[in-house]
Amino acid sequence: MNSSASWHQTGTESYIELENYFDFVEKDVIRIKGNRIDIEIVLEDYLEGASPEEILLRYPTLNLEKIHATILYYLAKKIDLIRLLAPSLKENSV
Repeated sequence: MNSSASWHQTGTESYIELENYFDFVEKDVIRIKGNRIDIEIVLEDYLEGASPEEILLRYPTLNLEKIHATILYYLAKKIDLIRLLAPSLKENSV
């Protein structure tokens, strides 16, 4: 597990704070921590049908954990991110 992940346990449930995978640079700029890659780049590839493994081949400075965290963050906060990020996410998310 990457040290950027923050696990919490409440009773018998555990959860991870996905925000710890990202640097919130500006209101509409979110980068994957430890990289200069915006989540928008990864999400555009994902929404165009690329698998996490294909995205890793395109951006070898990432790892599968960060790619999966980015996709999960998008799925968990889809409406907020669509409002926040580039119109290309709106077009591809339908």
